[in-house]
Amino acid sequence: MIFLRTNKKSWLFLIFSFICLILFAAFPKIAVSSAEKGLLLCGNVIIPSLFPINFCAVLIMKIFSEFDFRSFFLKKAVIFILSMLGGYPTGAKLLEEEYKSGNISKKLCNTMLLYSVNGGVGFIISAVGYGIFGSVKIGCFFFLSQFLSSLFLALILNRFSKNEKPVIRKTRTQNPADVFVLSVSETANTVLSVCSYVLIFSVINGFLLKSKILRYLCFFTEITSALSLTKNIYLTAFLLSFGGISILCQILSNAKDLEINIKNLIISRIVCGLLSSGFMFVFLKVFCPSAEVFSNNIYFVSKAIVSKPSVTLSLLMMIILLIISLEGKKIGGNLKFDLLK
Repeated sequence: MIFLRTNKKSWLFLIFSFICLILFAAFPKIAVSSAEKGLLLCGNVIIPSLFPINFCAVLIMKIFSEFDFRSFFLKKAVIFILSMLGGYPTGAKLLEEEYKSGNISKKLCNTMLLYSVNGGVGFIISAVGYGIFGSVKIGCFFFLSQFLSSLFLALILNRFSKNEKPVIRKTRTQNPADVFVLSVSETANTVLSVCSYVLIFSVINGFLLKSKILRYLCFFTEITSALSLTKNIYLTAFLLSFGGISILCQILSNAKDLEINIKNLIISRIVCGLLSSGFMFVFLKVFCPSAEVFSNNIYFVSKAIVSKPSVTLSLLMMIILLIISLEGKKIGGNLKFDLLK
């Protein structure tokens, strides 16, 4: 009778878990090879592009927290810009920290989160623009289209949202060395979380790609797998803003205290994706790039991330961070709470 009172979502997740277990056990070759691709992707794309800028973003926000703001405008602008530069989970991480510090209300954080989820400048320009389409110029167009779509959404949402007075609090000056060390630690945990989701969705996508029909579900799961399935530049612009389930999980993990409205977040991602495609269309019509930039040179997903010493070093660092993180956790028996706390 206890099982009968379990909600439908729990049953669905249980069935999904058993399906994954059966597939991973029955087809270990696919699971292992997909996991290897995910690890290589983390070591050569995710960590190098996300860690440095994300660290700078966290460090800057901690320094800014030493000041009392009479207006939210500067703080909101800084968070928005850093979210554009740092990558998908950066905005969520910064908003979570500001909320926990008592600088911004939960309502305002949820509003800002709708337009502060973007691909990082390094990932979009280098990995996507140059790595996939063979053009830094196209990468810049991708980044600008995403920036303008997020800015447009920010202006609309702020126009209709109520202005809030800043929280006036006494700041405690921290030792610069402590701020530096804490920023490194928080960035490492964020990057570890991102790599974990990229890894598991890489394995799931490895099975989806074996099916001619199910392979298109990768458009909604993990961004890098989705980008490898299309040569359409407008669809790519949409996918970069939309993100997918993996990005959604990363946001929920890094902003667990904000009680995010998932429906609003998904709608905002779709709107940003459509706007990005529109801006990309305008850029291509106005600047008329050569036909060569549309080549589907997908080496960053495969050959460009193989056989590099940095992979071994990056993975060893992530394993050490994982052990340290698990040692400091108190396991309470609640799976969702244990994973997100």
